[in-house]
Amino acid sequence: MAPTPAFLKSRILGDSGHLSNDQAAAALGSLVGPRTETVVAMHLSQENNRPSTCVRALAAALGAEQANDTFTEARTSDGHVSVVAAGQARPLTVW
Repeated sequence: MAPTPAFLKSRILGDSGHLSNDQAAAALGSLVGPRTETVVAMHLSQENNRPSTCVRALAAALGAEQANDTFTEARTSDGHVSVVAAGQARPLTVW
């Protein structure tokens, strides 16, 4: 991981400007409903978070299981909800 500049550390440590994997996972309970099909995490930084780390946290919150070898996708046991993470520099297809 690259060193984080002071201005960014300040923003991350402040009351706004940062969403952790744990915070995103905690929010899922109130965001995912019976019609939800895909959860796309869009809070990843380019250097300080990995899609697999994020997907693991969100999957655990939903009771979802790993859907590929790299743990960049997960699905609930009934197959109804998929969890993926969007990167800043790579395309993402969910349909």
